[in-house]
Amino acid sequence: MAGDVQLGEVAEIIMGQSPPGETYNEHGAGLPFFQGVADFNYRHPTPRFKRESDRRAIAHILGTLDDKIDLNRQMNETLEAMGRALFKSWFIDFEPVRAKL
Repeated sequence: MAGDVQLGEVAEIIMGQSPPGETYNEHGAGLPFFQGVADFNYRHPTPRFKRESDRRAIAHILGTLDDKIDLNRQMNETLEAMGRALFKSWFIDFEPVRAKL
């Protein structure tokens, strides 16, 4: 296609062993390290590690969902208690019947 270039034309490709683990970083600082099929898609590389700003956003979303789950659990407990009280009032204590008398 027009405008397509080979990777070797725009970047230095160094083949060999992987660098030591301490050279990896997850903060997006320094040069990226791409490892063959694990990091390359059909047209472009995909970062293997999420950056810190991505992790914080994900953590915020998950925290919000946890809060919502907790709120829903509390609402369920309240609604169940109300339902039990209403059932007892109508079908055990017969309060509507007594109110008519």
